[in-house]
Amino acid sequence: MIWKPLNQAVHGRALTRCISTAFLACLLGLAASTAWALPDRYTQLSRDLRSLQRSPYAKVVKIGRSVKGRPIYSVVLTAPKGSIPLDQRTRVVLMCGQHGDEPASILSMLPLIHELSQTIDSHHRALLSRAVIIWIPVVNPDGFVRSTRTNANGADLNRDWEDLTQPETIAVSGLISSFRPQVIVDEHEWSVDQPKMTNCVEVASSGPKSTIKLSYLLAHTAAENMPRGGLAFQRICCQADRDPRLAHRHFANEGICSMLMETSPRSPMGSRLNWYRNFVISLLDSVAYPPDGVIANDLHDAIRSSGRPQFSVASLYATGTDTGSFLYWFAASMLAACIVCKCAGIGGTNACANGPELAGRESRRRRLTVADAVRLDSPTRVKLRILKENRFRPTDRTTCRQNAPVRMQV
Repeated sequence: MIWKPLNQAVHGRALTRCISTAFLACLLGLAASTAWALPDRYTQLSRDLRSLQRSPYAKVVKIGRSVKGRPIYSVVLTAPKGSIPLDQRTRVVLMCGQHGDEPASILSMLPLIHELSQTIDSHHRALLSRAVIIWIPVVNPDGFVRSTRTNANGADLNRDWEDLTQPETIAVSGLISSFRPQVIVDEHEWSVDQPKMTNCVEVASSGPKSTIKLSYLLAHTAAENMPRGGLAFQRICCQADRDPRLAHRHFANEGICSMLMETSPRSPMGSRLNWYRNFVISLLDSVAYPPDGVIANDLHDAIRSSGRPQFSVASLYATGTDTGSFLYWFAASMLAACIVCKCAGIGGTNACANGPELAGRESRRRRLTVADAVRLDSPTRVKLRILKENRFRPTDRTTCRQNAPVRMQV
């Protein structure tokens, strides 16, 4: 008589355990399936980028794919119409997310790009009528999804700009080669195992000396025009023997004003995000606004005479325009113009002997700022010579606040 209730109790507890285990397994399965169904953070970012297409000032362009096949996007920001033709505006490239475990610059630039695309502010509308901004939100999508420094092949993309062995660097390098920007800003952040590193802007010391000097003057001008307060930072020039494979050094060797931004994990995240934003806005203002209309006309003449980028921004904003036909038309027009000029006896070896019109423009030229010189597509040594002869403010020559150089692992 005593074994029957005891046997029932044992079986009851076993049944309860079985039910509990089955219920827990169901919960785990439901959680796993929900997590599997949720998009990763790069997919969410891509959806956010596509929402920019509703703005007439923004175009989202796929420039390639990562190792895992994820699309690599660029966002082109400019005013589709304006007094300055699209192919003659200042061209700036902003790169983020080379290292997938450095999301701060991406988080900072995304709201700014949305703000610029809405153009509620009259200042933003004026800026986009003078500049073409290409933002590459995530160079390394696979690393961004996994929060790793390297891409899916285990390669550090910021050491691959000379060899171009990875699909991500090949895609971005192709865009830069065709777009021919005048300024490149590569945005990074220090990792937690580098606690002594500071918030800084680095200008490469490799490449032509004239490019180094012009880049430094531009960084200095942008820094001086930033709002006061917030994070303090250094501008650090690396030694000439530093690794030339890094993006900002590689493109500096190609004669492009290039710089790198870094923030320290010791600083509050909100302050770091504001610092990225404030410097970029100040930089865009510095390169997009000439001081008066006369200088603007002279600069645009110089840009036109030096050629246009292969990448047709106009084709993105013109309805029904095909890029290939646009380039074909442009090449045919330039060929015809050369034939006409040759027949008219124009275009001798001395550009200064082309008549009173050019002499009149030269006599009207006023003193230039660093921003004016950067807008020129002339060789960098020519920019520096013009800048030296037509200095707008003597204070532009002063050396900015700069601490002793530190070792950097970008």
